[in-house]
Amino acid sequence: MDSYFEYVLNARYLVVTILIAIISSILIYNNLISTLNPFGWDEAYRANPSLAIERDILRGDIGAFIEDSNRQMFYPPGSSWIIGLLFIIFGESAIAARLMGLVFYGASVVLIYMLTKTVTKKDTPLNLVPSVLLATSPFILLFAALSMLETAGMFFTILIFYLYSKALETGNARLYFLTGLAGATAFMVKYNYGITPMAALLLAEGFAKMKVSELNPKNFAKNVFTKNNLIMFLTMAVICAIWLSSIVKLLEFGNAILNRGYDTRQQVTFYMTSLGFYTFSPLLYVIIIMGTLYAYRHIRDEKIKHMLIFCSMMLVLLTLHNNKIVRLLITVAPIMFVLVIYSISKNFSRMNKALGKNYKPILFAFVVITAISMPTIANTIQFINSRDAPIGWAVMEKDESINGALDFIYSETRDFNTDEGCVFGGFNELGFHLIYWHHNVQSDKKPRPFPDFCRPKFLGTSFSYGVSAEYVPAYAAYLDNLLENSRIKYVVAIELNTTSKYYTAPNANYGQWEINYVRLMENRTDFDLSARKAFNAAAVRIYRRR
Repeated sequence: MDSYFEYVLNARYLVVTILIAIISSILIYNNLISTLNPFGWDEAYRANPSLAIERDILRGDIGAFIEDSNRQMFYPPGSSWIIGLLFIIFGESAIAARLMGLVFYGASVVLIYMLTKTVTKKDTPLNLVPSVLLATSPFILLFAALSMLETAGMFFTILIFYLYSKALETGNARLYFLTGLAGATAFMVKYNYGITPMAALLLAEGFAKMKVSELNPKNFAKNVFTKNNLIMFLTMAVICAIWLSSIVKLLEFGNAILNRGYDTRQQVTFYMTSLGFYTFSPLLYVIIIMGTLYAYRHIRDEKIKHMLIFCSMMLVLLTLHNNKIVRLLITVAPIMFVLVIYSISKNFSRMNKALGKNYKPILFAFVVITAISMPTIANTIQFINSRDAPIGWAVMEKDESINGALDFIYSETRDFNTDEGCVFGGFNELGFHLIYWHHNVQSDKKPRPFPDFCRPKFLGTSFSYGVSAEYVPAYAAYLDNLLENSRIKYVVAIELNTTSKYYTAPNANYGQWEINYVRLMENRTDFDLSARKAFNAAAVRIYRRR
């Protein structure tokens, strides 16, 4: 009994992080997941392939499982396997799909404490701080409630660095193998989640114990080609090579990792300022930036070198990338939390002397205040969600008109299939992915993907988010030209800046197309599109071949 009590006492901080993970996960589920419906943003795009995976497993059809997995080439099928398993356990629903984000979030809260303890080599209350920061980060809380890949990427990044740190500490070959396996698993969830942290480990190993005067390819190769490193990197390389074992997959892999952004503005400061979304306090934002910069003083320390290289590499690559998206920092911010505590621990005795015995009450007050504020944080996440996507906002605001629109579209097009139907939209959230989900969760048939087309061009101009009086006839003419010899019967398109009323009766006929539409939102002006044009409303229009 005494030994058990001693074990619990020694593991008290781990117990605290587990409690933080459980409590925050319950709050996220109650405040966000259980109230969000239907899918918004790219959620349906992530969840749709899981329908086919789930039904393949339930039918015991191994051939179909392999086929449906191999079809996912732009994004590998790791997340579909996970969500498919959740569908088997909890049934096909948006809530079940969103549990993936919640599970990886809760695991990350615990794992980041373990990483921090390994890095600082001290068992102090300071090691709890990264867990608290992660559990109170508005942006991370948001993605913990969505069926997206971000929290999975965050978890695997932390896991890779934790296993590698333990491997450095013990020299155990099995831990190097597990690190490589974690990298391969991350790769199968999303390519860059495996590539970037493992590339940071490669650079850290290559430059290990190397002075500036010794920087050359020969010394780099000598450092990399050790027994343990070969175990680690070959484990990942073999698994990745098995997946990328066809020309088509290699081409899609290239498309996935190339810089093909839609926003060509090069904002050098975007990601540094966007880190503010990952804290609930401007003061904490400053501390995180300064603490991370201070950690660079110890870049030769093997315990943090790989993490410093990772953060530097990611910030440079993201800044060079055309797209400027805040969520891409979700793998970087938690590592910065760890680096901050490492910086503090290096000066712990100095701080302890300056604060005297007051540091423990201060730390305790910090934990209590953040715990009390968590429900408020969970309820005020909406302002972050998808500023350039009206459907994302409407979902967060529980706009029932979207459910009405989906039911209307389903009733109008319930008889179409892959040969006779086409779902076509400017946004994934009300494009073919969301309607594909809506159709297939109401049917026990094997889900099959609808054809997807690029955005249309007509009258010499590209498709515009702003809908003018000439839009509908021009769009109908575009469809006539595009689909002249096809068997497609329906096209569903989202339109913005419409002035139409909310109704579902036939509206107009243009050529061979009979057009119905349904209103989604009332007039609004607070949305900011990628073109930075405000719009007043959104509607979905159904083009039915007469």
